[in-house]
Amino acid sequence: MPRSLLLFTLFICLFVTSCGFKEKHNAQDFYNRAGGINDSLDEMTEHWHNMLNTAVVRKNFNDLSAYRITLGTFISNSRSTVANMEATSENEKVKTNLETVLANQSDKVANIYPRFELFSALTPKDTINNNLKLLGDDLNSEKASALNIRNLLKAYAAKYGLKK
Repeated sequence: MPRSLLLFTLFICLFVTSCGFKEKHNAQDFYNRAGGINDSLDEMTEHWHNMLNTAVVRKNFNDLSAYRITLGTFISNSRSTVANMEATSENEKVKTNLETVLANQSDKVANIYPRFELFSALTPKDTINNNLKLLGDDLNSEKASALNIRNLLKAYAAKYGLKK
């Protein structure tokens, strides 16, 4: 009896390994994590820019700090998550692009976004506009990067037959 149980267990392990079930599970896990991080970063960056636009109009920049900290924490945690994802030849391009986008956004959140938190109703419009120029095309650039990563993930999903 124990020998047949051992053989049966070995057979199941061999079957699962040879059929690629684990590989597909890993691919699905990578797809879900990378897609979630990309979509969340896209939404959070857009939300911060909407908050900034509202702050510029109302000359009230108080709410930006708390959300910048939330965004920065998300980026920091996501960078760790992406760094710990297993790199394969199939997902390397997605992983590299995601790491690059996170690094770029991290730099902006740390160096450019905080400048706006110091503003008040007394801040001259020229000062605000000069700092807005530092953002440049931040939102459009981030949106383009997010779309690029989504397209890479679609191709990755098609290769493995994955679903969102």
